[in-house]
Amino acid sequence: MSNRENGKTTSWARRCALVLCIAGLPVFCGCVVLGVGVVVGAGVAGGAIVYVKGNLTQPIYSSGTKVHAAALKALNDLKLPVIVDNTDANVVKLESEFADGKRLWVKITSVNPQNTDVCIRVGFWGEEQRAREVLEKIQSHL
Repeated sequence: MSNRENGKTTSWARRCALVLCIAGLPVFCGCVVLGVGVVVGAGVAGGAIVYVKGNLTQPIYSSGTKVHAAALKALNDLKLPVIVDNTDANVVKLESEFADGKRLWVKITSVNPQNTDVCIRVGFWGEEQRAREVLEKIQSHL
């Protein structure tokens, strides 16, 4: 095989590896917004709402402490019990459960003192409508 043919094979293999890595990122990154996905609406509280692979994510222009308090109020309004409320450095993880047994996870990440990312997932596969209802309730308390 000549160098030219070998170069084409190497280039093709690198492109395939890059595509596979990029395609796998949402699976391994949880609630992180990667810019890969579908923008489904404009967020009134800071940025675009993104729903990717079962996770509804929105940046919010507010402190993590305020968003955490708003999330607890939202869960109370929705009559959802707080099963887990863990705070670790800049991340808060809330877990709850709907009456039908579907789990709810809310991840609040403080990006800086004025900006927070909120990620909501309902159930194993994700339910966008329920996640949006929770997000709207959180926003109503900010």
